[in-house]
Amino acid sequence: MLRVKSLDDIVYVKINPEEGRIKMTPNLVDVLYMYKSVPFAYGTLPRYPGHPYTPLIEKQYAWVGKAVYFFKDRKSGKNVQFPYYSVEVWSEIDAKYRDVFLIHELSEMRHRTIGKQSPQAAHMRAKRKTKKYLKKYFKPKEIKEFWEMLKSLEKK
Repeated sequence: MLRVKSLDDIVYVKINPEEGRIKMTPNLVDVLYMYKSVPFAYGTLPRYPGHPYTPLIEKQYAWVGKAVYFFKDRKSGKNVQFPYYSVEVWSEIDAKYRDVFLIHELSEMRHRTIGKQSPQAAHMRAKRKTKKYLKKYFKPKEIKEFWEMLKSLEKK
């Protein structure tokens, strides 16, 4: 997703879910979001029949992974390796609820990488944080719609 010619071209945008709902635009080529000092790109993945990620995204709806962007910096002329994380959300998730998946993936990533927790422990903490996020920023009717949307995705 990241496509820049110089480190100076990267736009950093901090997000703080404790202060308000996450409002982000997916698939930007020059933006890295910052969550508690961890840089990440945010994108959406469509369903591609035969694509290796399709079964994963249909099962989990979102995922996070390490990424490295390699490029020749136009200012210094040096080859650069820039590590960051990539958070992907299935494009069939209603845009109204994508931030819920983002908070889950970001929380899980942070607990696994910074907190050095097992995948299971990090996932359980992320589930709790996700439920708190839902309660904090969504009305009861919207929360019910969220769970209904999840159930409908499981049937696809």
